[in-house]
Amino acid sequence: MNTTLPSLSIVHTFIALQLAGGIGMALILITTLFSSSAKRNGTWHSFCISWIVSALSYCLLFFAGQQTVYDKETPSYGLCLTQAALIYSTPPTTGATTFALFLDVYWKINTALSGGPIPSSSSHWILYIVPYILWIILTISFLVFGHVFPMTVQRDIANTYCVLNSTVPPVLTSVLVSIFALMVLTVLGTLFYRLKKSRSEQFAGFRNNRYLNAFFIRLILFMILGIIATCIGLVYAFNRTPGPQYDIAMAT
Repeated sequence: MNTTLPSLSIVHTFIALQLAGGIGMALILITTLFSSSAKRNGTWHSFCISWIVSALSYCLLFFAGQQTVYDKETPSYGLCLTQAALIYSTPPTTGATTFALFLDVYWKINTALSGGPIPSSSSHWILYIVPYILWIILTISFLVFGHVFPMTVQRDIANTYCVLNSTVPPVLTSVLVSIFALMVLTVLGTLFYRLKKSRSEQFAGFRNNRYLNAFFIRLILFMILGIIATCIGLVYAFNRTPGPQYDIAMAT
């Protein structure tokens, strides 16, 4: 385990980015919930909530006042185990909610273009519930893992949060994140092809529609982000301690 103290500026930057992301997502969520003009699907709300939980997980030591205290007694075992479990369970959850969001978008657009039946309400409930069932299962599993192997619960002081110093948790998390990222890319690619094909058939009169063009641009951006997420997952799978600088890049 690394014994070199991290730069406080790096720690503060990481926490600031996580707080900014969490607060920003919370404001977006509140706005869409109470605004009559900014309506969003349930999968969008689920997506926002998962990223808020992710940001809070990375800031757990900060909220406990133990982020920059470095001694053998800090943080406490229970707090460190809780954060480590959440750190490993939230990335697959955000991946699952992202996939659910774009699958929901694909269903709706495909239904509008083809005139087919609207997916049942039970299908939408699956999109809402399954990511958080996954989150609960993973969190409990990592808590049990840390309880059975307490020596793995560590806070590498060169990093900004607690970890489980074992191969299994980070590799499992990275593999799940990569799988969800690839699934998101598949849905986005299919949606992009479907819209591009329909654009020339049904939307010939709307080729200069700025909203449709903007939607295509967003799809391309999300595809790029999906590729980046896949690469991040693979990096974590093969490098379990990438260091605080990599954490900054991830938070950004």
